[in-house]
Amino acid sequence: MNTRGTGNQVSLRAVFSFLVILVMMMLSAGGAAAEQTETHTHEGWTAVEALPTESGSYYLTKDIEITSAWKISSGMNITLCLNDHSITMTAAGLGIIIDGGTLNLYDCGTTAHSYTTDTWPAVIGSGSGTFTGGYITHAAGKNGPAIRINKGEFSMYGGTLIGNNNVSDQYYSGAVDMDAGTFNLYNGTIAGNQGSRRLGGGAVYKTGGTMNIYGGEIRHNYAESGGGVLSYGGTTIMRGGSIHHNTGYAAGGFFIAEGTVSMSGGSIADNSATNIGGMVVNGTFNMSGGSITGNTDSSDYGCICIGGTMNLSGGSIKGNTSKYGAVKDEGTLCISGNPVVAGNKAPNGNEMNVYLPGGKTVLVTGAMTDGASVGITTETAPTAGNPVKFGVKYKANNTESPDKWFSSDKGFDVLVMNDTADQDAYLAAKVTLTYDGNGADSGDVPAAQTVTHGTAVTVAGAGTLKKAGSIFDHWTTVPEEGRNTFAPGDEISLEGNKTLYASWLTGYTVTWQNGDGSVLDEKEVKEGDPQPTTDKIPAKKPDEQYTYTFTGWAEPVIDENGNRVYKPEFSTQPREYTVTFADDDGSPLKEITVEYGKTPVVQPPEKKERETSTYTFAGWSDGTNTYPPDAELPAVKKDVTYKAVYTVTAKPTAAPVPGLAAAPTASPTVIPTAIPKVTAAPTTAPEPTVTPKPVPKTGDREDVLLWAEILALCLAMLVVLWAVRSGQRRKQ
Repeated sequence: MNTRGTGNQVSLRAVFSFLVILVMMMLSAGGAAAEQTETHTHEGWTAVEALPTESGSYYLTKDIEITSAWKISSGMNITLCLNDHSITMTAAGLGIIIDGGTLNLYDCGTTAHSYTTDTWPAVIGSGSGTFTGGYITHAAGKNGPAIRINKGEFSMYGGTLIGNNNVSDQYYSGAVDMDAGTFNLYNGTIAGNQGSRRLGGGAVYKTGGTMNIYGGEIRHNYAESGGGVLSYGGTTIMRGGSIHHNTGYAAGGFFIAEGTVSMSGGSIADNSATNIGGMVVNGTFNMSGGSITGNTDSSDYGCICIGGTMNLSGGSIKGNTSKYGAVKDEGTLCISGNPVVAGNKAPNGNEMNVYLPGGKTVLVTGAMTDGASVGITTETAPTAGNPVKFGVKYKANNTESPDKWFSSDKGFDVLVMNDTADQDAYLAAKVTLTYDGNGADSGDVPAAQTVTHGTAVTVAGAGTLKKAGSIFDHWTTVPEEGRNTFAPGDEISLEGNKTLYASWLTGYTVTWQNGDGSVLDEKEVKEGDPQPTTDKIPAKKPDEQYTYTFTGWAEPVIDENGNRVYKPEFSTQPREYTVTFADDDGSPLKEITVEYGKTPVVQPPEKKERETSTYTFAGWSDGTNTYPPDAELPAVKKDVTYKAVYTVTAKPTAAPVPGLAAAPTASPTVIPTAIPKVTAAPTTAPEPTVTPKPVPKTGDREDVLLWAEILALCLAMLVVLWAVRSGQRRKQ
C-alpha cells in the first residue's frame, strides 16, 4: 500500500474542504451585508400588481395608484421592492401608515428621472435634479406625507420619497412624519418634499421614537424650520449618509427643537436658510464624527445656533458661512477630544468659527487630543491687560498650553493665567513695556518690549540717555517717583501695557577713556559723594615706531554740567624688529634684532667655491632692491629678510699637450634613402593543404583523453540504469 500517495490525497481533501467552507462563509457574509443595501434578488419573492396586505416579500410589476392609505398594522412584516415602479397617492392624506408593523422598502430600478430643485413639492419629469429607480409620491395638488410612523418600524434600503407635501396643522413633514417607533435609513433618497410652514421638517418630522441614519440622502427639501429634518423629541443617531442642499427659514439642514441627536459619521452639507443656516440646536446634539460643511445663512445667527446643549468631541465643521460663523453659542457648548472647527467665514471673508456672545464660554469637559483645532471669537475683544475668558475648567483636564488646540480668529494669544487657582483658558492681547526718558536731553530710550500677556520681561538699562547735571538712578512707574521702582536687570511679569520713567538724581558722570579715546569705564556720582576711582587699566595699541605703557591719568576735563573725563598718559618705547640674513638658497645665515629707524649691519658672507666655479659676494636683496656690499642698508621699520647675491666666475680648463693632436672625430656616414621598388600586383595565395591527423598510438596524450571520454560515458549509463531500477522498486 502506497502510504505516501494516501497522505497526498488526504491533504488535498483537507485543502478542498477548507476552501469550500471559506467560500460559504464569504457568501454568508455577503448575504448579511445585502440586508443593508439595495442589492437583492427576487428569488422567493411574490410579484404583485397591488399593495400586499399580508406579511411576506413582494416586488411590484407595474406602477400603482392608491386613493387611501396603505396601512401596515401590528404583526405585519412586509418587504417590498418597488422594482423601478412608483406608488402614487391620488388623494390628499397619508400615503402609507406604519401602525405597529414592519415595512422594509427596496428598489432595484435603473430608470433615471429628473425633478425640480427650486420649487416644492418637486415636479417629477423636469428640472435639474435627478434620481434613479422607483419612487413614492403624491399626485399634483394632493397634500400629505408619504410615510406616517405611529409605531412599528420602517427601514429604507432603496427607492425615493419625492414630491410630497404636508397637511397643514396636522402632519408637518412632506415625506416621513414620525410619532413613535423606528425609522432606519440605510439607502435611498428623500428629495423634493415640502414641510409645514408652521413647524417644518421637509424630509422628516419626528416627535418621538428613534431614527437611525446609516446612509442614503436627504436633499432638496424645504420647510420653514428644518428644511431637511425637524426633531421635536426622541433619539436620532447619524452614522452615515448625507443631509444636503435643503432650504429653510430656520435651519436649512437639521432643526433639533427637542430630543437628542448623535452624529458619528455622514455629512450635513450645503444647506441654506434665510435666518439660521445648517442647524439649530435647542435640544441636545452630540457630535463625535462626520462633517458639517458648506452651510450658509443670511441673518444674525451662526450656521449652528446653540440654544440647548452641544457636546463636541470630534468631527469636522469647516467651510460654513454666516455672520456669526460656524457655531454661535447661546446655550451650552462642551468641548473635548479632537474636533476641528476651522476655515469658517463671515460674509465679509473674515475668519469666524466659534462665536461667543458677551459672557458666554466653552466648557472644556475632557482632555483635548491630537488633531483638535478650534477657532474662537468673543463678542468682547480682549485688550492689553484685560484678557477674555473662553474655556472654563481647561486646566482641570489638560496640562498642555491651550494654544495647541484653540486659536483666536482675530489673532489674539491663547493662554492660561499664571495664577494656579485659575483653571480657565483666555484670549489675551499683546502687552508692551515702554520707556520714557523723563526729562533726558540726549540719547535714546531703550526699545519697547512687546510680549504675550503674563510673560516676564527683563528691565533694560538707561542706555545712552543723559540729562544735564543729573545721573540715572532707576525706573519708576510714574514720573513723580511712584511706589514701584525697578533697577536694570529686574524682571516684570507684564500683565498689561506698562511705561517706566527714568528717575534722575543731581550728580555728574566720571568717564575714564582708553588709549584710543573710547570709554574704558564710567561711573555716576551723586552730589556730595566722594570722587570715584577705577581699577581698569587703559591700553593703547602699539604703532610702527613705539609701544606704549600706561603711566597714569591726566587732570580731568570738566564740562559745564560737572561731568569729568580722565584721559590716560603713556610712556613710549621704540619697537624692535627682526632682520634675517639668508644665503642665496634661502638657508639662514644670521638673525639680528634692530631698533626702529636704525640701520642693520652684518659681515658679508663667503660662499665656498665649486669644482668649476667661484663665488664673489655682490650685495643683499630684499626681493625688490639689491644693495651693493659697500652700500648702507635701509633703516629698519618692520621685520625684513635679506638674501645674499653672488657673482659666479667659471674656473679655467687645462691647456692641450704640444705634439698630441686631438683624436679625429669620425665623419657622419650618410645613409642613402631606399628607393621603393615597383612590384607586380599580388596574386591570390593558394589554400593550405589539410594534413590528416595521425591516429594516436598507445602512450600518446590523445590516446589517454579518448579512454577518459569512454569511461565517463559508461558511468553515465550506469547512473541512468540505477535510477530506473530504483523507481520500479518504489512503484511495487
